[in-house]
Amino acid sequence: MAASRADRQLVAETIASFKEDLVAGREIDTTLLVQLRGYMNANGFSPESEYYAQIASIENRANGILQENAVEQVLTRDERKYAGKMDSLVTNAMVIGDHFTYRRLYDKMRFGIDWKFNREGKIENVDCVVFRDERGYKVYSSENTTNIFQIKEGNRLEVGHIPTFVQQMLPYGHREHEKEQTLLRFGFGGVRDLKKALEQGKKIEDFTDESKGMIGLTKILQDQGALYLMGRISERLINVHYTPRGMVLEYVKNNKT
Repeated sequence: MAASRADRQLVAETIASFKEDLVAGREIDTTLLVQLRGYMNANGFSPESEYYAQIASIENRANGILQENAVEQVLTRDERKYAGKMDSLVTNAMVIGDHFTYRRLYDKMRFGIDWKFNREGKIENVDCVVFRDERGYKVYSSENTTNIFQIKEGNRLEVGHIPTFVQQMLPYGHREHEKEQTLLRFGFGGVRDLKKALEQGKKIEDFTDESKGMIGLTKILQDQGALYLMGRISERLINVHYTPRGMVLEYVKNNKT
């Protein structure tokens, strides 16, 4: 059932009041924005509604005016792990202090790729984690992680080992040329897609595993530290320059966030 006229008017007025707070320089409790999204999700608003984009814009600006001490406070919390399924792929996120790790699982959850970002939204390293070998047998945790990339001083990209099965999942034309750039962009694009899906109330299946301390992926909306870091990551686009002295990363502003 589509949202009623009264519901649309209520949401429009609420958004307008948030905008007035921003203009006046007043801090906004972003949990209220989460509640507003929940209200919209429950009352038939289309995922493509412009109100979702307006809420996301308010949220970004609200996070941007947080005082530095407030930012420090949300970035020094204990480890949090989130899990769910988005676009048919299992997706995990882990936040430790001021670092955000995004993981997607591939090949029927046989292996995953971890992209680890710092508080500036820049990539620090990329790892491949194998859970089962090609025959389906479990791989011991002490042997299952392979470093793909590590970022050194001066944004230099150091390549470790890109397993064949990781290269095979890349678009055919990128398996030999620009595979490093493509893999890195998968990580940045994945975080942007997750952020957008959460903001617009798109379907995400939550997973919970208390034994591993994992809670549902949509609960990220209640984690200001995670939202701040995802915002910084989403602000960036990445290019890889192939030079005679190696590969160097370049970050450019993403104007579509």
